[in-house]
Amino acid sequence: MHGLHQEKGPSYKTIVEGSFRYRHSKQEILDRLKRDFEYIEEKSRSFRNCRDVSEFCDNFNFKEFEREHTDLESIKEMFDKCQKYDNLINKYIKTAEHAGLIHASGRALKQKLSDKVYSTQSDLRTHLNSLAKDSANQINNTLANIKSTLGKNPTNLKDYVDYCKQLQEATAKTELIEQQKKRLEDMKQVLGRYREKNEVGSQGASHIQMLQGKIDAIT
Repeated sequence: MHGLHQEKGPSYKTIVEGSFRYRHSKQEILDRLKRDFEYIEEKSRSFRNCRDVSEFCDNFNFKEFEREHTDLESIKEMFDKCQKYDNLINKYIKTAEHAGLIHASGRALKQKLSDKVYSTQSDLRTHLNSLAKDSANQINNTLANIKSTLGKNPTNLKDYVDYCKQLQEATAKTELIEQQKKRLEDMKQVLGRYREKNEVGSQGASHIQMLQGKIDAIT
């Protein structure tokens, strides 16, 4: 056979790619992958509902908030915002989506956003509890000063005039104290409303009970 001319036949690749069954099967696979990808893409669009949450997590600085906001209304608004963001995360970010061979995971993103929201809520509780304790201590110190001042018996006319003046000042301070006490009650209610999810029993209510004790001590 040496030296004889041999005609080269079609390659295996040419034969396979020329097969109708191959082309049909290949197109079916590509179509299925396309549909699966479009399904995952559609499901992932829901993540866009958490765009504000993502921006918050990237940019919010609690230390700045803590310095700038000591009023109860601002703290309550931030609690409400965190609650709203927590609901959005749980509603729109799924930990995993499957479609055929395609797998999409939102676990890392969900964990990142949730961690930031939960840590902010925890910082808010600490911040509010600290403000409440400071306010309660200030009230009790004011009351102690009033009792000390009014506990002195005037022995002459000058002392009696001073005593009357101090009594008027004490009356004005007492009205202010009532307002501050009402604010403490409001703080306690906010702490109770936004209690940590895993707080149960006496351990979970410890801050609130302590604050209630301080409120009760204001007499």
